[in-house]
Amino acid sequence: MNAVQNAAADSLDETLRTYFAREHGEQLLRVQVQRVLRKPFSETTFLTAVTQRGIHRLVAKRQLAHPANTTLVREPDQASVEFGILQLLHGKFTSIPHCAAPRPIACLPAVNTVVMEHVDGELLVDRFRAVHYLGGRRRLDALKTAYFNCGLWLRCFQKFTGMRPAGPDALRDVLIRCHERLRMIEEAGHRAWSKQLHYQTAELMQRCADNLQGEDLLETGRHGDFGPWNVIVNRGNVTVIDFYGYRFGLVPIDALKMLVYLESVGLEIPNSARRVQALQRAFLAGLGPAPAFPAALLLLCETMHRIAVIAGVVAAPQRPWLRRVLDRPVVQANVHWLINRANDAALWRRMRRNAV
Repeated sequence: MNAVQNAAADSLDETLRTYFAREHGEQLLRVQVQRVLRKPFSETTFLTAVTQRGIHRLVAKRQLAHPANTTLVREPDQASVEFGILQLLHGKFTSIPHCAAPRPIACLPAVNTVVMEHVDGELLVDRFRAVHYLGGRRRLDALKTAYFNCGLWLRCFQKFTGMRPAGPDALRDVLIRCHERLRMIEEAGHRAWSKQLHYQTAELMQRCADNLQGEDLLETGRHGDFGPWNVIVNRGNVTVIDFYGYRFGLVPIDALKMLVYLESVGLEIPNSARRVQALQRAFLAGLGPAPAFPAALLLLCETMHRIAVIAGVVAAPQRPWLRRVLDRPVVQANVHWLINRANDAALWRRMRRNAV
């Protein structure tokens, strides 16, 4: 470890001693590293804190510098932003059945790390076996319950963070995010993509933004990467994690991210589109009534998420051959949507109309 990491480790030790003495009346004896999970964007360390009364499981999440994260980070000390929103949400969600946010314990800005209590359960993204054509009905019903609770969680999250008139940065953030993902797609050189489609898509986004000038848009707390990969589920109860990209943003962004992703899941060969649509409807039922959004806003947000889906597939290095086979119809369908746009923003309207 370098000097900064050593200092951070010493700071964590002192912070945990204070935390366990104050919150639990326990003396910290030692902290042990159980395992480290490294990904391109983050490093997650699973810890055990040993006191004279027992063992407490903790998680330290360190965000790593990555070019794809540049549009997520607005503050130079984003770890403190994540820690602050967790402090708000953990207390607020204690009164909401089946929904939670992790309990934050410590923030180490020098190494971009937040420490929180461990959450038992399984990532929601790992439960898609239930949408296979031969998946069991009981598993599907349990999955629908989990997605209903995801919608409820998002509804409460937006209530807790509040809504306010959107500033000029709201649309700019979306456009920057779109252009960065378009650049990733172009650099990947995928055969389904072309310069003409690149220019058409960029023109569509700018036209939407121009049409929204003068509109009274609202913004609210935005998770930043809301999807089943950041939801831990345990017996239907959902805990949303990873608020590194938290900021205020346009209201429909988080909900449409979930809907667009689920639609892509329904395009994969083993999965039943009808079953995935049942998850979308359950999510929207949990989300509840929504304000009437301008068509240009829905189109812009949906375009951003579809571009992100394509970029996530074509820019991923060294994908296994089976993953490439499963992803092929996903890329084709989203490219087809960008080319045709016959039913602009149809996903939100169609799912809202069919939500039960």
